[in-house]
Amino acid sequence: MATDNLPREIAFWGPSSSGKTWLMQSLARALHRLNQEDAEFEYVLAQPEALAPASLSQVPQNQATSDAYDKVWLFQRKVRPDFDTPAHRLSAHSHSIVIRDAPGELLMQGVNNIVMVPLRDARCILAVLDPSLVDTTAAPAAQTEPAAPSQGLAALFGASAAATAGPAPAVNGSFQYTQAQYTQMLSNLLQLLQTAARPERHVAVCVTKVDQLGVQGRNPWQVVEVFFGSKMADLLKSYADKMHIEAFCVSAAGYLDPYREQPNYDPGTRSLLSAERWQPFAVETPFFWLFSHLERQRLSQGGGRIPRWYFQQDRFQRYIGYPTRKY
Repeated sequence: MATDNLPREIAFWGPSSSGKTWLMQSLARALHRLNQEDAEFEYVLAQPEALAPASLSQVPQNQATSDAYDKVWLFQRKVRPDFDTPAHRLSAHSHSIVIRDAPGELLMQGVNNIVMVPLRDARCILAVLDPSLVDTTAAPAAQTEPAAPSQGLAALFGASAAATAGPAPAVNGSFQYTQAQYTQMLSNLLQLLQTAARPERHVAVCVTKVDQLGVQGRNPWQVVEVFFGSKMADLLKSYADKMHIEAFCVSAAGYLDPYREQPNYDPGTRSLLSAERWQPFAVETPFFWLFSHLERQRLSQGGGRIPRWYFQQDRFQRYIGYPTRKY
């Protein structure tokens, strides 16, 4: 299947080694679980160049994408035969998801380069914030108020730092960035998106690896501020009137226990502790948020000779939303 002409509906943003491929493979795993619970719809995630669904048991490898080509995934929500009703057919959709690897040096340069410009054309963006890429050796900035008690890795990533000329040397194959550098990279993205006319643009900001952060039950916006600094949080809030921005906390590895105290991840080997008990945490939530937006846009457009507004309210009322879980 040719992928060159697929619409850029959802595009990933994030520096190399920030876990973009991990997130997609964990989404396939999460959908496998959802397929066992949802009697009305089937959820399929596939790479069209492979002409096969993503492997549900394949554990992601901890390595940066080795090339700069787009990697396209296709998501489909299909109606099961026993629930073939007009409402279900109205709610069955497909979406393209595009990943392009992005070295941090290019993300910090600005908006005019081969990595950044394709993001401008995407209708939705999933921005990956990886706390493990924050440089913990940088000198912290002066704090204006006492820091809140931290748990786990929060003690390592809670300090702000001034920008330097470039990212820190690679650690385990991954470059690291100060909070100010990470904020500058995201600022370049938001400036670029603002220059392109995309009504109702949605940006899902995903803090990854929360299984290692000790932030169970925390508001995602608080997690953004603690691990990436108040300037990052302020930057995102400053664009709230220009595009829809929502924050999410996710974990591709997940947990070994229902109380979310034992991460299913070994930092020494940088792999899962138990592949058999692999249950990603909340990875589908940002995707479902973006899918819902795109689908409601489609429903509002109508089709054929019927005016767009004529049956719009009826379509919205019949539309079946995505399942939600309490985490």
